[in-house]
This record gives sequence, C-alpha cells and structure tokens, in this order.
Amino acid sequence: MAFRKQNKLDQVVAEAERAAGEGRAVFTARLEASLAVDGWSAAVEAIEAHGWVLDQWAVARDGGGSPEAYPLFRRAK
Repeated sequence: MAFRKQNKLDQVVAEAERAAGEGRAVFTARLEASLAVDGWSAAVEAIEAHGWVLDQWAVARDGGGSPEAYPLFRRAK
C-alpha cells in the first residue's frame, strides 16, 4: 500500500513540475482518499517545493463515497 501511495504522490508532483515547465499560472490536482490526510499534506508540501503556492482547496466525494481533495495552486511570486 505504501508503494501505491508513493506512486500516486510521485505522479501528482510530476504533473506539477510539467505544468510549471509549460509556464502555466495555475495547477489543479486531484488527491484521492488512498493518499489519506497525511498523504495530502505530503502532496501539498511536494508541490509547493516546485514553486507553487496553495491558493484554494475543495473536498468532494467520488462515486463510491470516498473523499477526494482538489487543491488549486498558483505560481509563487
């Protein structure tokens, strides 16, 4: 399970790096419940380490009722 969480975290961080490289002003991720709250924190820290700043945060439930977070990041100034 830890390996799967790390893979999902690595994937989200790679998407954030790609968006930064493309010069995007905003980046939105979908953080699944499988990352759990501690994984969500790690994801935010890892994304911010690549020059993004958390701007907004929303949480919803997927079709199975599990929570998903949708953070919106902006480029750091």
